[in-house]
Amino acid sequence: MIVSISKSDLEQKLEETELLFNKAKNKQERTVLRERAYWLRQTIDNEDPASVLERAYMFWKKTNGSTGLEPPEPEEPKPAQANIPAISNASDITVQRGDTLWGILYRELEHGERLDDRQIADIFKRLPPAAQTHFIDAVEDRIHTLVEEEMRIKSTETGTDKTTSFRITNTNALPVGASITLDPVLRNEAELLHLVEKTKEIASVKEKLIQENSKKISDWLHYHQIEPKTELKLEEVLFGQDTVRDLAKEAPDEIRHYIRRAEQGADLPVNESAIVAEWLPLYERNIRDRLLLSTAAYVRARSLSVEELLEAVPADSKQIALVAKSVVRRDILSVPEDEFWKRVRIAQIIRAYTFGKELRLINVRQFFRSIVE
Repeated sequence: MIVSISKSDLEQKLEETELLFNKAKNKQERTVLRERAYWLRQTIDNEDPASVLERAYMFWKKTNGSTGLEPPEPEEPKPAQANIPAISNASDITVQRGDTLWGILYRELEHGERLDDRQIADIFKRLPPAAQTHFIDAVEDRIHTLVEEEMRIKSTETGTDKTTSFRITNTNALPVGASITLDPVLRNEAELLHLVEKTKEIASVKEKLIQENSKKISDWLHYHQIEPKTELKLEEVLFGQDTVRDLAKEAPDEIRHYIRRAEQGADLPVNESAIVAEWLPLYERNIRDRLLLSTAAYVRARSLSVEELLEAVPADSKQIALVAKSVVRRDILSVPEDEFWKRVRIAQIIRAYTFGKELRLINVRQFFRSIVE
């Protein structure tokens, strides 16, 4: 039985909790109070506060008080029939051609169908674009760590199945057609809520990488002011000579033909898109998924100048709305409506980082490369 609590009582409890948090000196006590405040805010803001309270009480019981809210009185036992186990294959995910773990995670969090609690999907959708990417980074890193740990343990055992609870052995190489599951993390709400807290830490790491690249360009410009700032030269400055050789390699004729069509504005059929995606290096597929682009749209966006994009997309949302309504747009934004908003989103993510003006010389692919690798 969930005790009914009025909104005014909840707001009073939140105010009391925040006062206690400001006075608390012990780290553990502050963590407990922060968790209590989180759930109180969620309850106050939700249209169905009773369901939020029920989840909060459940988490408190399951985690021995480390998360959630302490029930004001013992809950009545629920009938066994209420806890119906999920169908064993309900959470299976089939890997498609060109898929990345990052892209799969975005789809799962966006739709929320395989989550135990759709509230996580609601929280995810309310995050700013850059924060969404950092949250998925945190989830992806956690899965990568768990898979590596399981594989390390199994490598010391004999006669055991050399797979993991995710049915993944390498997060960077998902076999096409394989059936995988992300349940160990996506169905662990306490884990996901903990990873929300890690988002700020991930953002700080990405910010540092961006600033390091800014310094590389700045240092190079100091001694090479008149040297042409070509894509290959900036690639070498940022990522080294080996990456320049990889970038200079030509695609096979068939793929080059598909890429040329995409660059000219064509939307590639599924099979052609998959062929191009499989040819792209993993980091480019990760950038594509991070920017929520189709393979063809990514091919068109990857060489866009950061400077031109930021000049074309205003920082102010009201100004963006005016640009969206304008019949005449800059060439860089003269694309179909869905692609227009994706490019606006790219600019918003770039602006979420702090960097020097020299980094505006590079293109979209180069900007995001250090973030995803």
